[in-house]
Amino acid sequence: MPPGLAVEEHDALRDWLAPDAHFIGREVGVVIADGQGADYVSITRHETSTHVPNRRAVRASISVCRCMPALRASAGRQTFVPGHHHGMMCEERLRWLDDTLSARRDCPTLIFMHHPPFRTGVQWMDASGLHGGRTMEEIVRRHRQVVRVACGHIHRPIHVAWGGTIASTSPSTCHQVALNLAGQDGFEFTMEPRAVQLHVWDDSYGLVSHLSYFPDGYEEVSMLASLTDEARAKLLAQNRHDYQALCKSEYDR
Repeated sequence: MPPGLAVEEHDALRDWLAPDAHFIGREVGVVIADGQGADYVSITRHETSTHVPNRRAVRASISVCRCMPALRASAGRQTFVPGHHHGMMCEERLRWLDDTLSARRDCPTLIFMHHPPFRTGVQWMDASGLHGGRTMEEIVRRHRQVVRVACGHIHRPIHVAWGGTIASTSPSTCHQVALNLAGQDGFEFTMEPRAVQLHVWDDSYGLVSHLSYFPDGYEEVSMLASLTDEARAKLLAQNRHDYQALCKSEYDR
């Protein structure tokens, strides 16, 4: 990798996210799940500088989390094994996880990690999966405050019911792994659209997750453009009324 590339990629991520910080929330937490673990980047509405330990490359899977006071993001443990492609939750890492979760049982928690702790069905990638995932699942199942286990590695959006919660993998900001569930050798990439996961905390429902594509080449088309001013105003007023009614009867109960 050419010198400075990691810094340039982190800066590109910062510049892409910063303009939309107003809709994501006051603070945007970005967890970069690359091959060396998980880095946490803070991008706020007024402060767009980043703090990235070791300046690791962004060409991997990214999850974006709207951090609310009641939500904790745990991204402190690496799963990589030096010199190998697979991951490992060893006894030390499992003990740290159990102790950390036990210390705050009342706090909704996201766990960010690189290797997914489950079989995805993409066999050639599952060959470099996570050792110790079953034991980790037992630990997470004992801690009901875990609202999501967000992973990278696979370069595809995948979700599974796991450990009493939901485990998922994020797509990549570069290439994706080809979707091949036939048990073949694979080793194929595909240039599907780049994307990230966006996790939003809702006080009524908990964690709500979105798949957000990078804006390259995508044009937003307004469904209101063809309406007259009167028709547009009427539609917007009715839409706001309907939303408030659902907030009262469903969403905010």
